[in-house]
Amino acid sequence: MLSIKENYDEIDFDEIEKRHLEYCRKKFQIAIKKPNGNISNEVLRYIKDFENEDNFKKLILGDINELSNIAIEFGKKIAVTKKIREDIKKLFNYDAFKGQKKEWCGYKLSGLLNIEVCPYCNRQYTTTLIKRDQKNIYKGVTRPEFDHFIPKSKYPILQLSLYNLIPSCPICNHIKRAEDVFKTSGSKEIKYLNPYNGGFGKVGKFSWVLQSEEISEKIPSIKSIKIKINVDEKDKLYEKVNENIEVFKLEDLYNEAHRDVVAELIAKKRLHPGNYIESVSTLFGKHKLPQQEVYRLALGNYCADRELGKRPLSKLTKDIALELGLIDKDFIK
Repeated sequence: MLSIKENYDEIDFDEIEKRHLEYCRKKFQIAIKKPNGNISNEVLRYIKDFENEDNFKKLILGDINELSNIAIEFGKKIAVTKKIREDIKKLFNYDAFKGQKKEWCGYKLSGLLNIEVCPYCNRQYTTTLIKRDQKNIYKGVTRPEFDHFIPKSKYPILQLSLYNLIPSCPICNHIKRAEDVFKTSGSKEIKYLNPYNGGFGKVGKFSWVLQSEEISEKIPSIKSIKIKINVDEKDKLYEKVNENIEVFKLEDLYNEAHRDVVAELIAKKRLHPGNYIESVSTLFGKHKLPQQEVYRLALGNYCADRELGKRPLSKLTKDIALELGLIDKDFIK
């Protein structure tokens, strides 16, 4: 898993937070002042606290720890029923937000985030595309899905909380769905990593083993390779990283679909008599390319931490290339 704040291009969170807060505040204020809103007294009593600006900002812009506190308190005070979901939807309507419109919406949020690759799996593109139609009006064509990290089915009060909306690919969103993120019922402790808070980094690294020596001209067969994700047992994130690996079936998916990438990296190491990266650098020597660009040409992917969010399978490529000694760890930060 990648970190949205560390592995992607610079994101203007100040602008995003400003626009998202303005949108949510406006919709909320209209809803609570609307006559005949038909919102139950139970919900009206509960949301009274959010008429305070500081509390409202925590709800909309709070980090995952603040949101987990809100979720637990919500669970203690409100028993979620169909009527409760309908009432809260009048105040915070994700379905209205996720479409496309002139005002702030899901397409504009994903456009400003510009998350090109799913942070959960680093396997699928999540490009946002907005184009002008024949009437010269901007229309959304495609964007990532938004996973509600703390599920909106159980905690509908968080359905528009900014840092609860994780841009993700359809596969990861559907695998996780309404999975409860809390360790135990009533606990405030989150068992998964939230991409806004961090990624696997050096704690969870891709590795490989040869299950058999089925080798043709020193290129291992795909079926002879097993991809693993090694997790540092001493790190405080050990349990969360393992939980993410399990819930998103990362090892299973990578072994099913991406062993060929590992095989090609092994081949580059085995088949080249000297330093493969130096040979590529020499090939383009007169252009005096920066080391990062040499790596990208040689390996077909990005390797710098800040650039991992630009292309699928970048972390797999980086970790395996480092393990094989194809790239120098001093050049990938």
